[in-house]
Amino acid sequence: MGKQDMITAAVVAVLLLLGMQAHAAPLSATSALSQLRQLRDSSPDRVISLDDAQFAKFGRSVGREFSLIVFLTAHQMSERPQLKLGDLRKEFGYAAQALLAGPDPDAAFFAEMVFEDSPKVFHALGANQVPFIFRVDPAFKVSMQSMVIPKTDRMNIDTVRAKYPWTAEVIVEFFSTPRAGRQQLQFGQVDRPSFLKSPWFPYVAAGAVAGAIGLVYLLWRTIARHPAFWAVGAVGVFWFSVSGGMYNIIRGMPLFLKDKQGKMQLFTGSRSGQLGAEGFIVGSGYVLFSLSVALLTHGMPHVKNSVIRGSLSYILVALAGFLAVQIWQVYTSKTGYKVSSYLLDADF
Repeated sequence: MGKQDMITAAVVAVLLLLGMQAHAAPLSATSALSQLRQLRDSSPDRVISLDDAQFAKFGRSVGREFSLIVFLTAHQMSERPQLKLGDLRKEFGYAAQALLAGPDPDAAFFAEMVFEDSPKVFHALGANQVPFIFRVDPAFKVSMQSMVIPKTDRMNIDTVRAKYPWTAEVIVEFFSTPRAGRQQLQFGQVDRPSFLKSPWFPYVAAGAVAGAIGLVYLLWRTIARHPAFWAVGAVGVFWFSVSGGMYNIIRGMPLFLKDKQGKMQLFTGSRSGQLGAEGFIVGSGYVLFSLSVALLTHGMPHVKNSVIRGSLSYILVALAGFLAVQIWQVYTSKTGYKVSSYLLDADF
């Protein structure tokens, strides 16, 4: 090898060594803050997307005085509706914007990491389920080999008792609660986008009020003056009440269930509750029975043709009797009591 070749090889070796040292050198806190601000400002909801390398770079920055609050997710889990990761991710963004509204927006940066892009962080944390939100405090030492996040700094199903999916208020309260030896974060008000805050809302509200007044006036001039309108309304209220409509709403009862074979189940064998469809079916039976009796006593006397009047009367009596038997059977099956006719001395 000639002298010139030796000099060239030495220069290349020195440059490679300097490059490796420069690459291995930790990032300063000032540079980290500057880069994180740029990434945050470019994000619509102020949540930064990080991968393994970026997490290690920012987490190991020299003199770091800021926290990282990271939302762990996975593309393969986002397809499961029961996890509601999309709703939780939206609330996480609202919490990030609430921090910006606080007195020290650079005290922490909200970030998102996806398993498919950041497997090392998941393995280091031992995160084998989502949702998983954790905080890297300035005093916490970041390691890509193994990291044990304290319970007070991680949000998952085991550490949070609030109703899932957690709201932005729950996230803010969790990370702003004072803890011994932990940086105190101060958040602003959680501001959710709402149509009520839109400049168009006053005009739409005024139009809706004017339309409602016009509709009420039109109904009063036409339909509302007829007794049939109030009669139908009274029957509707009666049907809703005897169907247990308020019970279904208060208890959150489902309309129906499915058995082990996947067949629709409208009635339950339980004596302590009812399904929505069960109540509506029995309530409809009450309404039909009542209407049958009402037509028999108030409608049939006005029919002049004796043949038609007699035929309809028999039909209404048969219908009322059939409905009464069905309602009694449902009653006995739900309560376990026997209903006796007393007159015929027979049990239904």
